[in-house]
Amino acid sequence: MIGVSRAAAWAVGAGILVAAVPASAPAQQRPSEVYDFRIVPAGTATQIVIETTGTVRYRDEFQPLPPRLTIELLGSSAILPLREYADIYRGGVRYAVVSAPAPDRVRFDFALSGVSSYAVYQEGNTLVVTFENPGQPYPAYVAVPSGGPAAPSPGAVVTRRVAVEAGGAEEVPSQRQVEPGLPGIEGEPITLSFQNADMTTVIRAFGELTGRSIVAGSGVENILVTADIREQPWDEALVTLMHANGLEVRLENGIIRVDSVQNLRQTEMLVDLRTEVIQLNFIAALDVLPVVDPLKSERGSVTADAKTNSHLVTD
Repeated sequence: MIGVSRAAAWAVGAGILVAAVPASAPAQQRPSEVYDFRIVPAGTATQIVIETTGTVRYRDEFQPLPPRLTIELLGSSAILPLREYADIYRGGVRYAVVSAPAPDRVRFDFALSGVSSYAVYQEGNTLVVTFENPGQPYPAYVAVPSGGPAAPSPGAVVTRRVAVEAGGAEEVPSQRQVEPGLPGIEGEPITLSFQNADMTTVIRAFGELTGRSIVAGSGVENILVTADIREQPWDEALVTLMHANGLEVRLENGIIRVDSVQNLRQTEMLVDLRTEVIQLNFIAALDVLPVVDPLKSERGSVTADAKTNSHLVTD
């Protein structure tokens, strides 16, 4: 079905909306400082939240027997005390050891219990590890409580900008390529790691990181994922990861659905089709047809009317 959001996505997919952003000189990146970590409940999951003053590069390694997760933050220094934090014992985390094997590296070793899969992602100036809580509900744990080392003031936020020079040659819409992500969405780059994580954990991590509503269907059950995503647009990463595991992704009225192709087709067959006329301005309906046609569902259709310069869309 086509609603207001679908029509807006159509306009963006057709290349009608173009914005130019002036370029700016890149700000100098400051070394990140690690000042705290927390163990917090998140529904049925446990989250290890590592607090820093900026985005970081990291590597993660999991040892199954006994279960131990190592997180190394590269290009970072530690403000929180370097020691063993032996008083955790909650949410699947027994204890943690924080060390600095080099002046520009901070290492976390988490001894776990009943944990065999996890996901890692960055959210602002925090690094988040999430996994299913194998134990009972628990209160949050804070490594550096009030009165400990204060968090330093974060450095300037660096905003990614794309410069579009005025007066350049106009791009021909018919030569545009269909983006591999979700129609009408330009996802911000993300970094995520999954180690033998069940698909529901993966989908929840994408939802938490992007703030989007993502609904998982029954077709995602019994699928385990091991993947390492580095600085990729989140919508492209989501679609690629789902396709690699035999799943399909749909964007419907702002809600992202993930399920098997068979389940999605059965659901779509129950939805009545609607027909709308979308009037185009400043661009030829025939020229843009190859761009917008792939956006329709399998039951949908798009035809171009050159006389009225419009698209007749059924979906």
